[in-house]
Amino acid sequence: MRVLSARLAEVRAGVYRHWCPACDTYHDICTSQPTSRITYCIYDGEHESPTFSPAVRVRHGEHLVCHYFLSEGILHFCEDSDHSLAGVSVELPKLPISAFRASELPTAFSSELSQNTLG
Repeated sequence: MRVLSARLAEVRAGVYRHWCPACDTYHDICTSQPTSRITYCIYDGEHESPTFSPAVRVRHGEHLVCHYFLSEGILHFCEDSDHSLAGVSVELPKLPISAFRASELPTAFSSELSQNTLG
């Protein structure tokens, strides 16, 4: 895993990770080959304020849990999301340390470990 900014990491080539404050977990977005469990999107290459399009849909089985647009670093949650932030827009939060294994954390962020977020 490669940390691109305090808000975005690349899990592997073409798969990006960010934190979702509505679901209180991370979501992965695929930009290379679509899979059945990861949304396929186009990424603008901006690390600090990323845009992925089209919308991201996170499902558990057939149940839609989280549906949002990530545009210029703002998460725009759609009304059909199954959480308290449905219909709300929020800034993309920093990735918490819990989104990574210890071996994945870059030494550049070691001083911020006590704050539980990167950057």
